[in-house]
Amino acid sequence: MRIDAGEEDPAAALATDPVCGMKIDRSKAATTDSYYGHSYYFCSNACHAAFQEHPEAYVQIKTL
Repeated sequence: MRIDAGEEDPAAALATDPVCGMKIDRSKAATTDSYYGHSYYFCSNACHAAFQEHPEAYVQIKTL
């Protein structure tokens, strides 16, 4: 199983903010978002705003 930056890993308490790359505790994330069915966690509102503006710049969505 491959977990992309920022994507939720159910077995781990940490997530990686897809914008800045910071490791954050999922329960303490400043904010969260969902994109193509995946949950993403953010260290700040600024990172979340950048993600919302251009999510495709921060995550790779696999298509079959």
